[in-house]
Amino acid sequence: MGIFDFLKSEKKTTYTICINREYGSGGSEIARMISKKLSIPLYDEKTIELKSLESGFDQDILKGEEIMPKDTIYDLYMENKSINKEDLFSNEAAFLSQSKAIRHLASMGPCIFLEKCASYVLKDQENILKIFIHAPYEFRRKRAMQVHKDTNENVDARIKKYDSRRRNFYNKNTKKEWQDAMEYDISIDASIFSLSEVAEIIADIVRIKESEDLL
Repeated sequence: MGIFDFLKSEKKTTYTICINREYGSGGSEIARMISKKLSIPLYDEKTIELKSLESGFDQDILKGEEIMPKDTIYDLYMENKSINKEDLFSNEAAFLSQSKAIRHLASMGPCIFLEKCASYVLKDQENILKIFIHAPYEFRRKRAMQVHKDTNENVDARIKKYDSRRRNFYNKNTKKEWQDAMEYDISIDASIFSLSEVAEIIADIVRIKESEDLL
């Protein structure tokens, strides 16, 4: 099958997509569009937290808005996958339970993850595409005001809050920089295209990768 035949086909992808995004860039909407285009499920932050709760962890562990482990402990978890009850009350356990949920969801088939260090958790898995979606501040500010009907003052606070939360969660868990383009396969400015065009670009990249795998 040639590349253009594959792009026109209805063949389901074998790739899992991990998306991080700046607040107001349209990353969530783009992810939903990609999910529909590739016919694969989308798991956002809340879904991952809910799935980790289904594993039997104490709900209070995951209720806090700021779950920020002190060290990079995922590698330790990979060496010893047991967690005792005393550890369940630590921030580290919250990250580990979410990591377990991510690995379980990924094992079920190709999908899309939003945030939660999914690209790091799945770093040893094949067919992973890591994407960062960003945009100039004024673009994000304008879009956030349109979506949430915020005042000027509120929207600035909202952008700062969510960007800081995502940055801190990623940086503390991975010891890497959330906005570092070197940590991703693709870093794309959503303001250059429409959101639907960004989604189509990413979907086409996945299809091209699939066609290359067939060669």
